[in-house]
Amino acid sequence: KELFKIGEYAVPTSQAVIGGIIAANVLVFGLWRMSSNVSSLSRMHHNFLHYPQSGRGLPLLGATFSHMEPMHLGCNMFGLYSFGPMMAKALGPETFMATYLAAGAMSSLGGMSAKLAMGKATPSLGASGAVLFLAAVTAFLRPDAEFCLIFLPFVPIPATTLLTGMVAMDLAGLILRWRRFDHGAHLAAVAAAYVYVHWGGLACANRFQAQCVAEWRELKRLLKQE
Repeated sequence: KELFKIGEYAVPTSQAVIGGIIAANVLVFGLWRMSSNVSSLSRMHHNFLHYPQSGRGLPLLGATFSHMEPMHLGCNMFGLYSFGPMMAKALGPETFMATYLAAGAMSSLGGMSAKLAMGKATPSLGASGAVLFLAAVTAFLRPDAEFCLIFLPFVPIPATTLLTGMVAMDLAGLILRWRRFDHGAHLAAVAAAYVYVHWGGLACANRFQAQCVAEWRELKRLLKQE
């Protein structure tokens, strides 16, 4: 369906999916703000922060929806709203959600691997890996497109130029051990996007989506016959 109904209102399904992801991020941000005692903070750290040496898999995904600072949340959600709707419309809501969650988990895994290799124990959080995956896929599919940075909204930058600059910055940050951003997660996101576009990932997603639609239609046909 192209439209998703909320009561008397109808919005494009792609925007409804992105709105749901943003709402989930805002909810987790609110939980961080409301966690004022040791017990609640412990639960948040346990589920929404990923520690490299924890050995747990669930926080790889939980951290993708987790932000502690308003600026961090705002920048990532702005990026998600910029790149998400086009991808959600192209892939369909189900395949997009699967792709987004997988991208978030893989970028978290990449950041964890980089930290373990460097002997770091600092935790990770944030949707930047998943959002950067969407931006990189857009850049690989439409290299002639132009992006605008949130801090320079009136200066269009070619997609390939911006992506190359971001990769160079993250490589420098990884080598020089800058601590401000999770450079390993960002590089893993770009690598995953490259595989997704150029090594058959997108084609597999399209085949999976077509198969799901065909099986759903067959199921509905069988149910009508009963």
